[in-house]
Formats: sequence, C-alpha cells, structure tokens
Amino acid sequence: AYPALEEWSDEELLGYEKEALGFFISKHPLNQFKDYIQQHTTADTLTIINFPKDSEVRIAGIPGKIREINNRKGERMCFVSLEDLKGVVEVIVFADLFKTCAELIKSDQPLLVTGRVNREDESDTAKIVAGKIVPLSRQVAASVDAAHITLSTDDMTAQQLGDLKQSILSYPGRCRIFLHLLAPGSRETVLSLGDEFKVNPSPAFANE
Repeated sequence: AYPALEEWSDEELLGYEKEALGFFISKHPLNQFKDYIQQHTTADTLTIINFPKDSEVRIAGIPGKIREINNRKGERMCFVSLEDLKGVVEVIVFADLFKTCAELIKSDQPLLVTGRVNREDESDTAKIVAGKIVPLSRQVAASVDAAHITLSTDDMTAQQLGDLKQSILSYPGRCRIFLHLLAPGSRETVLSLGDEFKVNPSPAFANE
C-alpha cells in the first residue's frame, strides 16, 4: 500500500503546474477574483488594444516572464509579462517602482496594475507603463466590509462550530462577521459576532 500523502493546497498545485508546464491546467488563479476584476478594472489583455496612447488603465493578472535590465543610470528596471484569463500584455516597470515592488512581481501572486498605455501608433502592440502595483488579494479584502456565513441549525454540530471558530481566528482582520442561522421552517436568525472575531475576507478564508 502507498503511504497517505497530504493533499496539496490550491496555491501549491498552481505553483507546481506553472513551474513544470509554464501554464495552468486545473484552474486559473484569477478565477476566484472574477467578480472584483469585472467591477474594478478598466481593461484586460484583449481590450487594451482599444485604448489610445497615454490612457490610464487598471488591469489584473499573474506575473510571468520577467526581463531585468539596467537603465542609463545603472538602476534596475524590468519588463514583465502579465497574464489574465484572455491573454498576455507586457508591463514596463521603471526603476523607482521596481525598487519597491521587485519581490511582489517575482512572487507569482495575482496583481492589480495601474498604469498608462504605451505604444508608438495605433497599429503598434499596446504595452503598459506601470505606475502602481499591488497584490490583488489585498485590494479585494479592502473592498469588503462584512462577511456573511449561513449555517443550518438542523444538522449543525459542535465540531462544525469549533472548526468555524478556528477558521475565523486563523484569519484576523477588520471585517465583521454576520452568522445567518437557518432553522427548520425557514426561520432565520442573524447574529453579529464581536470584534474579536473580525476577519480578513481573503480567498483563502472563503475556501475554508
């Protein structure tokens, strides 16, 4: 018999896929952010061609191939391929910004990039000159004021409540939790949990 192996987390699985194959096969890391991306970005790798030069855009994606060079002052800057659900666009990160976000760009985590479109003319491939780069998960968490959790009291167990409490305490943050308790007969009771149970509403917490 084969020994029991611990199942990989989604982050580990996606990381191994990207490292071994160069692309994702199980699911794309941006899928969990689809709603936020639709509401808070202004472009993607397909629509970027419709923006004229110097237009400001906000786009989400996964950093891919990175090419670092020295500028004329000898400072490090980079060109990074940003991949979303529709394609790839090149992002230019000049030295001042690269100094503050080099580790973030190399981390393989989903990013939100704000910048301006760079192209020689309308027929030229559009690129983005980055002005700000932040973790997408942080922006999503900052946009959420409350988390709502629904539980059925008909089959709820002490073990489930204990597991829920542990999950909440594992992701401390600023977001208040509301418990929706559904009793037989469609009666619903809503409880607001105390400040000690405020959470960071990250995708990792949602997957718990």
